[in-house]
Amino acid sequence: MAPKNLEYLHKLPRTKKWKKNISNGQKALGDKHWSKKPEVREKFRLSHLGKKLTPFSEIHKQNMSKAKSGKNNPAWKGGVSSERRRIWVTVPYKNFRIEVFERDKWICQSCLKVGGTLEVHHIKSWKNFPNERLNVSNGITLCEDCHIIANRIQRKYEQP
Repeated sequence: MAPKNLEYLHKLPRTKKWKKNISNGQKALGDKHWSKKPEVREKFRLSHLGKKLTPFSEIHKQNMSKAKSGKNNPAWKGGVSSERRRIWVTVPYKNFRIEVFERDKWICQSCLKVGGTLEVHHIKSWKNFPNERLNVSNGITLCEDCHIIANRIQRKYEQP
């Protein structure tokens, strides 16, 4: 634990200059850093000899999962998920995506790129046409780059 008079250091923002200074200090040490010394490395190696990492049992894995799920997760925001995120995980939405990909033969319909990171673009926007979200004729297969361009164009000409 840091002495009382140094606790303020933990609250300071980590600027780019600060990070660069720390990095340069570590680089300057080079082989002199304590972890680079052969005797320290050998001592560390010997202390870990014969120790096995035992795999967790299935019950233990389940308990760890439960311990960090829902309200126990540090990223928990009170059960607030956007409507879009709730729909993305449903079976009908996943089937919609697969049907669009198969119809378009897994080819970007803009640049004709085969494979890679393909995405389904909604021709009629997700926000303005909720009834068309799972309509296969409203989807088109695009690569990641073409999808970004298509969304920009769609937002530009979309009615507010």
